[in-house]
Amino acid sequence: MRVAFLALDLFLPVFYLCLSRVCRKAAKEKIQALIGYRTPRSTASQAAWEKANLMLAHFLWQSGWALLFVGGAFAGVAWFFFSVEAQGTLCLVLFLLGSLVPLLSMIPIERELKKSEK
Repeated sequence: MRVAFLALDLFLPVFYLCLSRVCRKAAKEKIQALIGYRTPRSTASQAAWEKANLMLAHFLWQSGWALLFVGGAFAGVAWFFFSVEAQGTLCLVLFLLGSLVPLLSMIPIERELKKSEK
């Protein structure tokens, strides 16, 4: 069970690091409906599309590494000092907090796109 908790702690950071590369690649392509940061502001022009995807890629890259180190540290401490139940609770809390990263990244990206519209 502890291995499953460790894998879950490491899933989001690795996913964000991979997604960062996908967004960086999407920024170089034309606006599309499948891959990339898609909001009305980001799809308004090719320049906005590139800027939004590059900003998201940068944010995900930084967040992925931060979550990897923080989650890894907490998982390491939990592995040796916490019960399985406490480790599961910590894993769930870290996963839920890490899931907020893409939503929180929208705030500075949309603010920057709004500034560049003017």
